[in-house]
Amino acid sequence: MKRKTRKEILYEEAAQLFMEKGYPASSVRELADRVGIEPSSIYSHVKSKEELLVKICMDTAYYFSEGMNEIETSDKNPIESIHILIDLHINAVRVLPASVTVFTDEWKHLPANAKAEFIDIRNKYQGQWLHILQEGIKQGQLKEVNPMVMRDTILSSLRWVHYISDKKDLKKLKRTSAEIKSLLLEGIQA
Repeated sequence: MKRKTRKEILYEEAAQLFMEKGYPASSVRELADRVGIEPSSIYSHVKSKEELLVKICMDTAYYFSEGMNEIETSDKNPIESIHILIDLHINAVRVLPASVTVFTDEWKHLPANAKAEFIDIRNKYQGQWLHILQEGIKQGQLKEVNPMVMRDTILSSLRWVHYISDKKDLKKLKRTSAEIKSLLLEGIQA
């Protein structure tokens, strides 16, 4: 197994700290204590606390964006795509637990240029969801309801998942995924 670099550890601990306390209430001193270095040493790895937030949020945004792009280039039908996207969100909770929370709750603290890029990525992702749902309606796989309401309901139903207490419990995550799919798809399938 590859050993993590100090910078990787720094990002992981920053995500954990921002998740626990929120970005504004977190300090570089607290982060340094967690990593076991002097606060001034952090700046040999990153320029600022803000840089940590940007990297955490953008890496998570790209994780979702790349997953969506794989689905768009596949030959999956809309129902299969929805299943895969729900799994993408559930898997993110397992592999990026603190980062997903920061991505969901702390993005509003991004600096203006990073926030604009983040919003562009999010808007594209939501637009891709909308396209899948519209295609599902067109093909008769999904009910003829407002696809924006459908999309926002699905995404809202996935936003709480990062609060699952034992994110490493694969059985629990699979069960949660199956339950979410059952509830959501029963409501929108034609």
